[in-house]
Amino acid sequence: MKFICTCARGTEPAVTAELAAFGVDSEVIARGAVGFNSELEEAYRVLRRSRTVGRLLLELGQYEVSSDDEVYEAAKAVSWEDHLEAHGSFIVDAVARGDRWNQRFVALRVKDAIADRFRDRTGSRPNVDREAPDVRVHVHLRDKHLDLAIDIGGGPLHRRGYRQVVAEAPLRENLAASLLWLADWPARAAKGEPLFDPMMGSATLLIEGACMALGIPPASRLRKAPRGWLGHDAEAWESMQSELVELKEEANQAERLPIFGSDHSPLAVRTALNAARLAGVESHMTLDERVFAGVHPPSETPGLFITNPPYGERIGEGSALPELYAQMGDVLRRRFLGWSAFIFSGNPSLQRNIGLKAARRHVLFNGPIECRLLEYPIEEAPVRSESPGWRATSKEAEMFKNRLRKNRRRWEKWAKRQRVDCYRIYDADIPEYNVAIDRYGDEFVLHEYRAPKKIPAGHAERRLRDAISLTLEEFGVARSALHLRVRKRQQGGKQYERREEEGERREVQENGHRFLVNLDEYLDAGIFLDQRPLRRLIQKEAQGKSFLNLFAYTGSATVYAAKGGATETLTVDLSNTYNSWARSNFDLNRMARHQHRIQRADCLEWLKGNHGKFDRILLAPPSYSRSRAMRGDFDLVRDYLPLIQETVRHLATGGVLYFVHHARGFKLDASALPDLDCVDTSKDTVAPDFVRSPHQSWRISKKRKAH
Repeated sequence: MKFICTCARGTEPAVTAELAAFGVDSEVIARGAVGFNSELEEAYRVLRRSRTVGRLLLELGQYEVSSDDEVYEAAKAVSWEDHLEAHGSFIVDAVARGDRWNQRFVALRVKDAIADRFRDRTGSRPNVDREAPDVRVHVHLRDKHLDLAIDIGGGPLHRRGYRQVVAEAPLRENLAASLLWLADWPARAAKGEPLFDPMMGSATLLIEGACMALGIPPASRLRKAPRGWLGHDAEAWESMQSELVELKEEANQAERLPIFGSDHSPLAVRTALNAARLAGVESHMTLDERVFAGVHPPSETPGLFITNPPYGERIGEGSALPELYAQMGDVLRRRFLGWSAFIFSGNPSLQRNIGLKAARRHVLFNGPIECRLLEYPIEEAPVRSESPGWRATSKEAEMFKNRLRKNRRRWEKWAKRQRVDCYRIYDADIPEYNVAIDRYGDEFVLHEYRAPKKIPAGHAERRLRDAISLTLEEFGVARSALHLRVRKRQQGGKQYERREEEGERREVQENGHRFLVNLDEYLDAGIFLDQRPLRRLIQKEAQGKSFLNLFAYTGSATVYAAKGGATETLTVDLSNTYNSWARSNFDLNRMARHQHRIQRADCLEWLKGNHGKFDRILLAPPSYSRSRAMRGDFDLVRDYLPLIQETVRHLATGGVLYFVHHARGFKLDASALPDLDCVDTSKDTVAPDFVRSPHQSWRISKKRKAH
């Protein structure tokens, strides 16, 4: 008997490998089809145990046809009475490809041929049953080639019964199992390696991986015996039952598997835990809620990192995806040395953002979407101590290397004199390398700016790889010390925006003050390095004065004011996270809480009230802001005049307002504020390491009235 296993195109090697594990010798016969010849008992083993097969078909015949009538005649010539009772029921599933064929009409012609054959021979005909037919007939017609078969599995085999809540863009269970076979998971599991999916969704990859490692067959209640098919062998079917029972008993006695998963969505985690429970593998899973870039290896033993991130076809549309893929490469390089990473995606342009060289590529299809499963063996990036003979690969890379070395010598000496250990060492000095590099002690943040459209994507990617390698080489650090960011020109309100990450806070020093920074979680690390001189100015003028910090971020300017002898300070920001961060900065610098208050409030609403007068005020609004906690939105260009006027109401006599922002192209119209003295102080408040990316600042005070 000849059987055909249908599968997702490109997964044929996985299917043949799985069938070989069952003792079935098979071969690829077409894209999306694997065939084997065997007795019915072996076919039943495949039916009840396979996790990669889409459908299991018994081939009845192959025909060359060129018209609907020839389809009818070929189907009518099949001995259907050997497979179906005259009083039974059937349904026809048809797949017809090619311009000449109408799929529904092909199915109708085959249905008519079967009915007419029975009527001609028995005087009666079987019924069509769409819900629970005795026999499901499968028709595949491509160009002139017609295949007729019995679907002895009774329909698609990917359903397992554990996925009650379907994700927005689910990965079919048999495709997930195929990915695991292509990643060599069965052999890895046998060696005790861990399995980890950091963007697990409903955890299909993890559940399939657990079941494969434990030998748990797919839910047998969903794979019923084809009792209505006359070729069914009940004895062969039942002989398989003892084999399945034995497999389940072995699974129940197995030790806990090292299988781990995480997702940023709490709903996904709850859904995954419920599915794991229904699949009987909950005790083998460790799942938690975590944004991607906050993940770390869940095991000291390297293993298989496999994930199916969004790629813009159904979920995850938007500009955040390139950064997410860049984060994947960054996190893998920094934290998963020794692991084998497999990333499955249907968007080649996004995959290029990963920045790693794939060792293997498998082209396969998720439904109609052409995808790639890329394998990345994660190895340590070269550093100076390990690669003294490194050479730049191009003239422009050599230019970048020389500029970076020159900048390093300059800024290291300067930073030592200034008593700072966080500063910018490169800021798009060379047009070909449109990146910025900030140093935080022994850690580095490399910001990749969006390349102009005229620059080919391949050139931009190569230059980014050069920048990463040369930075590691110049400073002699491991890849784990470099944090990659992707920046683009955007509305300034997003300057504080949280990234899809969660990272560790570490301490840095600036002018004798101590601050906490997070190099992973936010686009800005927790302190605006370019405003360093402005903070020093605030400290210099703070003695015996009150200080108000609006849109305060993490309160670094307040620390300076307090250290300068401010009698009292008030720090106002809408974010609970930043207010908590500010408290930590205050504690780090041993600031008395009763003098230095922190208030959570929408600054725009807070300014409308009466909260006293202050000698010095720092106003550092975003260029644009909108959040659920705000009433409406804020646009600096549109709203700056009333904002300044409301803030000036809170100035004490002789007080000074420092107004600073990062909006490009914005100019303050001093003539619209006739009662105020507005002095542009940008040249005095921009740090020397940020002259290529300056902010704008003004010193604003009330004009003295003439007597």
